[in-house]
Amino acid sequence: MTIPELYTNRLLLYPSTPDLAMVVSEYFFRNRSFFQPALPVLPADFFTPEAQRRRLERQVAAMRNGSELRWLAFHRTDKSFAYVLGDLCLTQLVLGDQQSAVVGYQVDERATRQGLATEMLRAAVEFAFGERRLHRLEAYILPDNEASRRTIEKMGFECEGIARKLLRINGCWTDHLRYVRINE
Repeated sequence: MTIPELYTNRLLLYPSTPDLAMVVSEYFFRNRSFFQPALPVLPADFFTPEAQRRRLERQVAAMRNGSELRWLAFHRTDKSFAYVLGDLCLTQLVLGDQQSAVVGYQVDERATRQGLATEMLRAAVEFAFGERRLHRLEAYILPDNEASRRTIEKMGFECEGIARKLLRINGCWTDHLRYVRINE
């Protein structure tokens, strides 16, 4: 499955690849404290380029088999791919009668409050509902993540309720709000 580059006004969303392991490890390392409240317990070597290369290789394999799509966000003018501004994914892709996926995104701490998450999410929705012709997108958000809730609601997602004890974050099973947008 070919994963296209996606463009927004300010961003290039480039398909994840192991060749970007160094800048991805830098992205996660500089955001380790910022992302920590929403992450599982990470292995000790998570922030190394080697660990990120292995992680990206697993993601590319999943993209090849069609179960997920992943992009890294760069400034549109950053042709050197030197600084990751965020990441975006469509996971748990189900085709056939369901035609759905789960969307996930995060933005570099220094790039927050600039509307980049909205741009990334808009690109994901347009791609999922347009080119991929999906019927349903879901997003799971921690209840206290007000910024992400505002972003997802701004994009027309509606809260369907609480997914109890959905993910193990920092060693504890946590509830998430389940947001949904239907392609009508």
